Amino acid sequence: MTVKADHIKERRQSRQQAYEAFLEQLTSLRRRVLLDEYEDSTPAEEEQLREEIDARWVGLTLEGPEAVNIVGQLAYDAAYDVIAQMGVSRELARRFLRDHDDVDAEEAAREEYEESLSALQALARELVEGINAFAKIASFTLDLDGTERLRRFRWRRKDARAS
Repeated sequence: MTVKADHIKERRQSRQQAYEAFLEQLTSLRRRVLLDEYEDSTPAEEEQLREEIDARWVGLTLEGPEAVNIVGQLAYDAAYDVIAQMGVSRELARRFLRDHDDVDAEEAAREEYEESLSALQALARELVEGINAFAKIASFTLDLDGTERLRRFRWRRKDARAS
C-alpha cells in the first residue's frame, strides 16, 4: 500500500470509532426515554448524559468532515433538547406528587406533567430522526475512498484557472 492509502485507511478507522461512539451515546439516550414506562431522571443523571454526549461530540467534530459535523450538530441539539425536557418533566412530576390544597390544582399539575411527557416523546422522535440522518451521512462518508474530494478539488482548480 502507498502512504496515501495507509493515511486514508487510518483516517477511516479513526472516523468510524468517533461516529460509533457518538451514535452509541445517542442511541442509549433514545432507549432511556422511549420506554413504555418512562422513569423520571435525576439532576445527576441529566448532567452525566450531557457530559457523555459532549465527550463524544468533541471527538466527532475533530474527525469531520463538515457535512458529518453539520448533521451531527442537529442530532447533538436534539439530544440536548431531550435532556432538557427530562428535567422539565422531573420538576413537573415533583410538583404533581406534592400535596395540593384542592382537586383542581392536583388535576392541573397532573395535566402539566402528562403534557411534559408527551413533549418528551415528541423530542425523542426528533432525536431518532437525527440519529438516522447522522447514521446515513456517517455511513456515506466512511464509504468514500478519498478520491471524490480530490476530483472535486481538481475541478475547482481548473475552473478557477479559467477565470
